[in-house]
Amino acid sequence: MLPYRFFSVNEHATGAGAPLPQAEHQSYRPDIDGLRAFAILSVVIFHASPSSLRGGFVGVDVFFVISGFLISGIIFRGLDRGTFSFSDFYIRRIRRIFPALLLILAVSMLAGWYWLLANDFTMLGKHMASSLSFIQNLILYGEAGYFDTASEYKPLMHLWSLAVEEQFYLLFPLLMWLLWRIRANIPVTVTIIALFSFWQNLSLVRADETAAFFLPQARFWEIMAGSLLAWGMLFPQRIPFLGKHFVARENGAGSHLAGLGDIREKRVRNILSAAGMVFLLFSVIVIRQSRPFPGTWALLPVLGSVLVILAGPEAWLNRRIFGSRIAVWIGLISYPLYLWHWPVFSFIRILEYGKPSWQWRTCGAVLSFVLAWLTWRLIERPIRFGGRRLLKTALLCMVAVVLGIVGWNIYKGHIDPKSKQYGVDDIISAIIEWDDPKALSPMQIDGVKLNGIEGEKLTLFYGDSNMEQYTARIVELLKDSDGKRGAAFLAKGGCVPIPGVKRKTRPQCDVMAEHFFTLAKNERVDTIVVAASWVEYYLSGTRATIEGVPLESEAGISRSIEAIDRMLGNIAALDKKAYLVLNIPLGLEAQSLVKRDILRGEFQVRSRSIDKEAFRKKHEFIQNPMKDLAEKHGITVIDPVDHLCGKETCPALSPEGKAMYKDGDHLRSTYVRDHVKYLDETVTAGPTGKKSAKNHSK
Repeated sequence: MLPYRFFSVNEHATGAGAPLPQAEHQSYRPDIDGLRAFAILSVVIFHASPSSLRGGFVGVDVFFVISGFLISGIIFRGLDRGTFSFSDFYIRRIRRIFPALLLILAVSMLAGWYWLLANDFTMLGKHMASSLSFIQNLILYGEAGYFDTASEYKPLMHLWSLAVEEQFYLLFPLLMWLLWRIRANIPVTVTIIALFSFWQNLSLVRADETAAFFLPQARFWEIMAGSLLAWGMLFPQRIPFLGKHFVARENGAGSHLAGLGDIREKRVRNILSAAGMVFLLFSVIVIRQSRPFPGTWALLPVLGSVLVILAGPEAWLNRRIFGSRIAVWIGLISYPLYLWHWPVFSFIRILEYGKPSWQWRTCGAVLSFVLAWLTWRLIERPIRFGGRRLLKTALLCMVAVVLGIVGWNIYKGHIDPKSKQYGVDDIISAIIEWDDPKALSPMQIDGVKLNGIEGEKLTLFYGDSNMEQYTARIVELLKDSDGKRGAAFLAKGGCVPIPGVKRKTRPQCDVMAEHFFTLAKNERVDTIVVAASWVEYYLSGTRATIEGVPLESEAGISRSIEAIDRMLGNIAALDKKAYLVLNIPLGLEAQSLVKRDILRGEFQVRSRSIDKEAFRKKHEFIQNPMKDLAEKHGITVIDPVDHLCGKETCPALSPEGKAMYKDGDHLRSTYVRDHVKYLDETVTAGPTGKKSAKNHSK
């Protein structure tokens, strides 16, 4: 997101030269500041309270269109006048972007040093350096994975959109200059590139939604929609088959439709504006995070923005709503507001352990507005306008280099946060601990490639990352097996082992499910263990479906129970030892064990626990049927709650005072290796053969 104010031609003058014809002037449009206000308010409300405006994140797409319209207009006018200068263009970009950006980075760095744990501070340093290099979107895409830190805990996460725009403006001016020099058809060329980018968006959103969200080739079409609009409004008469329908206005306010009277044209503009508003409102109300995005859904905010801008400042909605004083004021501070609001909310979530009250979130929103106004009034305007352009630009670049070097040194561990002084290293260790079965030896059974420990007889471990979390203990048990017993892991994070369950973000899980019974039937496999964080897939955010029905729905629950019944029946028919492992307690992540004194910046480890019976009761809708079905088919049930919890509560700290969990739904590796014994019999028990069902307890 880069909200830019649309200034008058005089403010963008690049030197002496013949002025543009009156019809090609673009004066300041307050309604575009108002459109920017709509976008930033949508984003802020969504980030403050996602349930209040579920589609508010599309405000970023609105900003992409606005940016393409305003900045491309500057480029096109400069080329038409013959006064376009690359140096002048990028000097203006630096003076526009850097003042607020450098301030936010510096403040985030100091807040991070004061409040963050070492691992989070290291990541903050990396994001500082990547933001100043305008590759934050690429870095975030590279980080994306099952164990990636949640976006709410990344204070500079939002700068991905700044990176996308600057990547666009590194390429677009040069391309337009070349096309202008060779007298190529600019609107046709831009349209072709935009269509290719849109095709990339549609292709990636099906194959890799994270790539579609972050990568520039899938996002450029949104900016180019604004570019095409800028060309069309500046030079309508130069568009084939369309120019004859436009004539220049004598007052320099753009162009109007030929053959239409003022009243009819006003109606057309009002219709365009109203249609745009409908599209925008529909976007923020209907679009959800659970829907594939950007994809075709992004057309709604893009088209809505185009229509509002196309309607012009004379349209009633543009004049009365978008052009109102309060909307214009919010639009003017929208860039620093965008930069400030996310770090403010992110640090609040970190300090409040991910669950800030509505009072905290309201205070965060108010603080963001105050900081944005102060930044705009005291930092942006003085640096951006006035004399000494080159000196200001040079100083901004020097500060950017210094902050980039500091960020890189933080990332490399050369600068420690304050938390290092307070002995919370065990918590940091727990957060980063993970023994991945993919690090084990590669194996191949009946043509299926997987990883594990070779042995004459094998235990097949099947499931998601809750199955993978037991790797450390299994490796420990088999280290002296002398090749008699081994283990094979068919497990992947986010892949629920319920037949027929689909996840848009995990297409690879379908292949894993197909391989399961091929492996289970192999004569070397004498024991089968199925484990998962079952209950989590019944949350709407996972976007899990079965037979096209959301898994969390009543019908989805019913169908999934039937699917589990069939799966357990098929496993039982193999006449091998079989185990079904239920959920571990949830919500006891290591990070939540750190108690912070917000004012003094002090840290200490605190104890935490959840109510054992409350956890069971909350999830009995699926856990109880699974137990009953396992008993029906003679499959042994292992309930980790019996082993990880006391009589009444499930603690987050071991008796030695160490963190037991890596995050909210995974045990840490060292605790698993040394203390988790409830899976031992799956690799050490006696002869093969079907075992009578039982429920394990301590």
